[in-house]
Amino acid sequence: MFKEKISNIELIAVNTDAQSLKACPLEKKFLIGQKITKGLGTGMDFKLGEKAARENIADLKQAFLGAHLLFLTCGLGGGTGSGAISVLGEIAKELGVLTVAVITLPFSFEGVYRKTIALTALKNISLNVDCYLTIKNDRLLELVGQNATLESSFWVCDGILREAVKAISDLISLPGIINVDFADLGTILRNSGQGFLGIGKAKGEKRALIAANMALQSPLLDFSIKDAEGILLNIAGAEDL
Repeated sequence: MFKEKISNIELIAVNTDAQSLKACPLEKKFLIGQKITKGLGTGMDFKLGEKAARENIADLKQAFLGAHLLFLTCGLGGGTGSGAISVLGEIAKELGVLTVAVITLPFSFEGVYRKTIALTALKNISLNVDCYLTIKNDRLLELVGQNATLESSFWVCDGILREAVKAISDLISLPGIINVDFADLGTILRNSGQGFLGIGKAKGEKRALIAANMALQSPLLDFSIKDAEGILLNIAGAEDL
């Protein structure tokens, strides 16, 4: 996501692990919970991750000041992300910032414990953000194949997170024939709960139809969108579209 350099988006990294954070290429980063984790990870203790975020809540709140739209992304199932993300959502909610969480759920092979942590965290997140998009890592295998390496699967996951953030950001930052502004975005996303993002790309004579079907038949789609209460649609193409 860092390499994509999405326009009008400032990236901030948050972690309890000082070594991991040092390796992060982002300019703006926050080391949280130094008093309780001593610069180490949380050992899959999501309650410790929550405490770490609350230890630095004033700094995090300061970082969110002036923001109109906030994306929270993390992989659920561990300690830091699973515990801290709901606190970040609380801060944004208090500040009135429109907040969208884009989160991944662990692979089945990662075990029941990580899955339990992830589902608990997901419940907490749903109470503190306006909209949340979930990506099941198991479904990534349908995209990369059973013989793909774990690293390549995570790169695909990162790409999907990037596409989700970019798609929503581009709606309001790039001009179009029919413009969508921040008020439109807020109308659809504010207090909307679980959301779904579908992306389709195609070329050729029937490219519009093919792209639309790709978006609606995404392997990441885990439920029907027929009962959706609102839809944001972005169509981009050449002048002969």
